[in-house]
Amino acid sequence: MTDSAEQSSGSLKELLRHGGYWRWSAAAQAYRLPRIMAPIAFVLVAMQQRDSVALGGVLVTVWTLVPAAVAPLAGRVYDRIGVATWAPRLLVVMAAGLGLIAMAFHTGAPAPLIVLIAGVIAAVGAGLGGSTRTLLGQRVPKRLLPPALSLDSSVIELVVIAAPFVVILTALVAPVAPLYAMAIITLLAAVLLRPRRAASTDIASADGADDAPQTVAPGLWRNPRFWFWLAVSGAFGQSLGTLEIGALPLSDSFGTGNSAAATLIAILAIASVLSGFGYGAVATRMKLGQVWRSIILMSVMIAAGMALAFAQTFWQAVIGYVVIGLCTAPLNTVLFYSVELVVDPARKTEAFSSVTTANAIGFAVPGALLALLPLPVIFGLSGAFAVCALIVALVYGHHRDNTAASAVSPTEQAAT
Repeated sequence: MTDSAEQSSGSLKELLRHGGYWRWSAAAQAYRLPRIMAPIAFVLVAMQQRDSVALGGVLVTVWTLVPAAVAPLAGRVYDRIGVATWAPRLLVVMAAGLGLIAMAFHTGAPAPLIVLIAGVIAAVGAGLGGSTRTLLGQRVPKRLLPPALSLDSSVIELVVIAAPFVVILTALVAPVAPLYAMAIITLLAAVLLRPRRAASTDIASADGADDAPQTVAPGLWRNPRFWFWLAVSGAFGQSLGTLEIGALPLSDSFGTGNSAAATLIAILAIASVLSGFGYGAVATRMKLGQVWRSIILMSVMIAAGMALAFAQTFWQAVIGYVVIGLCTAPLNTVLFYSVELVVDPARKTEAFSSVTTANAIGFAVPGALLALLPLPVIFGLSGAFAVCALIVALVYGHHRDNTAASAVSPTEQAAT
């Protein structure tokens, strides 16, 4: 980061006084909460209404895989039709769809019909994650993005922790109540995400020097910098997936049981929350480039993850989870901030949706491997994959970048 960039950078204190950020954050959490509630809610409602764990499992699979498959294409469509206009509208459709799923359970509709509705609504919602991230750049000045993303990374962890409790509490009212709650919360997200007429003027006046045009590589999929961050996202997802999916078998190997596994996941989340607040306070004052930040953070995560393969006691595992948790929110911030800098503004939603999909695929890989390989091998393979992904992305990016080095803007250089 250059000295001029540092002088124009925003602080966490300034962000906390920015009303546009808090409105966006409330909308983003209201969008995320039902998606995080969905796996538990679907299984719970299917068990109580149909006495079928299998139906719940199919709904969770459809709800997870359909958006992952459709998100990049959906993101491209959003970029063309207008994120600010259509994201709130499609959130309304999603809210109606969730209400329809709840009514289908209530009225005894056939299971295939419920699965079909869930698939259609999941496809409608594909790309909304990337859209909300794109809208952040429209609601706050660019100089406030690093602290905004850091704070958001911490808040996400709190939403993840809260989601199961919301499902359980609403289920006390009625078996189908969690689905109705998801519909209401999604509708709230649509209301909060609606653009305000004065917002664009506020951002334009607040950005100042940030409005200077940037030069980026042509297209999206020919952009070597984007490929680097796509690889980082996949490796990041696999590292986190290994930790969360491996928590129970790792605890069992110590003879400490289910409660210890839950403790490890909680420690990971708490460490991430704390690091998000801490990184948000110092991110804009650091001179280290975004690529080097990601390499250092990923290297620490890889080393700690591979060390878990040799952990002999629960407390050794705790240390590993704390170290990785402290890297999680900062790396998430670096990842999404850097994508903002290196892609064509007209393709941002597609880029963010693709990065999110890469992360989800990486997260799912350890679950598939767990059925085939011992846990220590999975920890080792996760680290090896992350190392290979970073090396290939760096070599590819350097090779492709040599022909376009003169076209890089000062702002984009901050991402390298």
